[in-house]
Amino acid sequence: MGEIELYDVIIVGGGPAGLAVGSELSYHHKVLLIDKDVIGRTTKSWFVPLDVVDEKVMPYSYTGVTRFMTETFGGANVSWRAELFDRYPYINEKTLLPHWLEVLQNNGSEVINQCAYVDSTVKDGIVTVETATGRFRSRLLIDASGYDSPIIQKYKINRVHDYWWSVFGSIGDIPTA
Repeated sequence: MGEIELYDVIIVGGGPAGLAVGSELSYHHKVLLIDKDVIGRTTKSWFVPLDVVDEKVMPYSYTGVTRFMTETFGGANVSWRAELFDRYPYINEKTLLPHWLEVLQNNGSEVINQCAYVDSTVKDGIVTVETATGRFRSRLLIDASGYDSPIIQKYKINRVHDYWWSVFGSIGDIPTA
């Protein structure tokens, strides 16, 4: 049996987070992006603060919202301390996600659909990732598989009392009391 190819980075999850990170890393690193379903397929939409919409993002944005979210998914009222911009443009995932996928592939990185994460181990600074379709190795494993992450489940990270969201690269948590 031959040596398993070594990637610089393996990303689990081919949605907006995995594709965004993967496309940027692919400029200087060999990336493998895997997803249990189809890379770039999402049922989610998202919006960003107006001040992050530059000439690179503008082609992938449209309209906007003038009111920020005021209730959690559980229906609890929350007082937000957030600066509201004139508008929050929505990102058009139907054009942006295929663009990121094309960038990643054009930079020589690889993607595998229907490739579910099963397990991973670390030895001598190398991560070996077991998937439903085979084994892969890398120097870094990035989990972008979402809230029900199998990696979080593996390490038994309890987030029952946490509701968290990320906006523009920052994470804020909402008190549950």
